[in-house]
Order: sequence, then C-alpha cells, then structure tokens
Amino acid sequence: MEFQSKSYNSDFSKPNPKIFFDKSAKSLVITSCWGHNVDTEPVVETIQNFYNSKLKDKEFTSPFAKLDHLDFYENTLRTAILMANQNFFKKVNSEELISGLEIFVLTKHASSLYIGQIGQPHIFLKRGLKTNLVSTEPDLASEYINEKFDLPPLPNKLFGTNKSVDIKISKIHCKNNDQIILLKRSQVFPFDFTSNIKKADLDNISSQLVTQNENLPFWLGILNIE
Repeated sequence: MEFQSKSYNSDFSKPNPKIFFDKSAKSLVITSCWGHNVDTEPVVETIQNFYNSKLKDKEFTSPFAKLDHLDFYENTLRTAILMANQNFFKKVNSEELISGLEIFVLTKHASSLYIGQIGQPHIFLKRGLKTNLVSTEPDLASEYINEKFDLPPLPNKLFGTNKSVDIKISKIHCKNNDQIILLKRSQVFPFDFTSNIKKADLDNISSQLVTQNENLPFWLGILNIE
C-alpha cells in the first residue's frame, strides 16, 4: 500500500490531521485533535499493541464483549479502539473536558480492508473509472448549513470525551489497483470528481474541490492498494 495526503486551508480554521502509516504492517491511523492539542501517539500505540497481540493469540484477554454481527478482525479493531478511548478519557478528560479526537483506523488482511472510525473522513472506493461513496460522516456544519454563508468545520462525534463511544466499523473488499479516497470536508456532494481518470491524484481532486467551493477547507488522502 502507498499513502499520500494534502490539505487546503481557507479563512476557516481546522485541525491538521496526524498521519501514522505503516506500510509493512498494512495499517493507517489518522487523528485530528479538537480542543487543546495533545500527543496522540499513545492512542495509536494502545490500538496497535492490543490489535497485534490479539492476532498473535486469539485467546488474548479482551475487556469488552464481542458483537455477533462482526467478524474476528472487526471485533478486534473495535475493542482496540474502545480500550484506547477509555485510556484517553481517563488521562485527558476525566476531570475537565480538554480535548477530543476524530480518529480513523484502517488495516488490511488478505483482500479486505477493516476500518474503525469516530468522525470523518468520508470514504470513497475508486476502481477503474468508477468512484463510489462507501461511507459518509456528516459534521455539525453540514447540519446547520445556511444558504447565505458557509460554516467552519465542526465535529459531530469525538473520541475520548466519554468513557464509552460509538465506533463505526466498515469492511471493504478490495482489489489490486483500487484506491481509497479519504476526505475531511463539511460538504461531500457532488462527489464524482474522478469519473474521467483511471488513477485519482491529489492535485486533480483538490482543484475540483476548490472549484466547487473555495471557502471550505479540506484534508484529502489517497491510499493505493497493491
């Protein structure tokens, strides 16, 4: 897998995502900090340590019950994020709400991508000339949008602000040469911005997004599947 990303800023402010990409482990973690800026490396380490330990030993103790509708990898990813959420809440926000995260975790096994996230990005799957919206995570700005003016990005769901958290788990069946396009932006549509090209690239998509609305900041990432 190969990963690259790009940000576009306008007059509105938004947090800069931190990227943790491990090509050899076929994993990608993206954190965006809202509130006071805090170190998110311990969050990533907690998730990766539990996840890898569970893969090595399926009898490894899990503090959370598994969900029947999720497979082994989905349950393991969910539990790892739940553990990290509890640790972050206890360390950062237990006495006073200081900071929250939007978090995206992806790992690849065989021909499947397993994804756990709280908040954005939106997820697109590009295969050849077709681009499909796989998952969307509206923020508060999109809910309170006004016809007269745009609103700055506002997160709808945050990791680490409570002891429990609602995690969105996705599973994508992928093929070689697929591309996963990740977009953090208040407005998604129109989203078919790659229909005329076989390989999406950052500059092409960025220019089209800016043309659609130059006032909206965004972060864009492209994961190439090999």
